[in-house]
Amino acid sequence: MHALVALVDRHPIVVLLLVALVMGGTVWLLDWCAGRAERADDAARSERIRQRLRAQDLVQRAAENHEHAHRAVERYRRVAAGDDRAARR
Repeated sequence: MHALVALVDRHPIVVLLLVALVMGGTVWLLDWCAGRAERADDAARSERIRQRLRAQDLVQRAAENHEHAHRAVERYRRVAAGDDRAARR
């Protein structure tokens, strides 16, 4: 402790600069960590949006495929029942 007091007495400017450097480095490190966390949050949010859009697209395709299959089944039923117009399509 006496050595620290002696250092401050002999070189107050150097000690002040060292303290400022450590504090500035700490602030920079905290800011950098916060930026990384924010970017990770943004990436996770973007991924959730992409997944939601992909799911909506798959649901839309499934609905279209279901409608197409339903029409095909109806057409085959008419053909099986003897409807000549359905057989020509």
